[in-house]
Amino acid sequence: MGTPQRLQILQLLCDYRDVFARDLLEMNRYQNFQLDLETISNRKYYRRQYKLSEADENEIERQIEEMLQAEVIQPATD
Repeated sequence: MGTPQRLQILQLLCDYRDVFARDLLEMNRYQNFQLDLETISNRKYYRRQYKLSEADENEIERQIEEMLQAEVIQPATD
């Protein structure tokens, strides 16, 4: 991305910074919508697992826990 485009994007983000959450706890304040994802539990889906380093797995778990605590996400109820 060229410098003029980068500057335009940065300016746009600055102009509308009030619509972006600065952290996960702030995201939970915006409850104007709800997204429900319906899954088909009896459908088999095969996908090769990606190998992750222990550090990556720990980081994923940390981020999931952080989002759960901030109530940005909820565990599935199925």
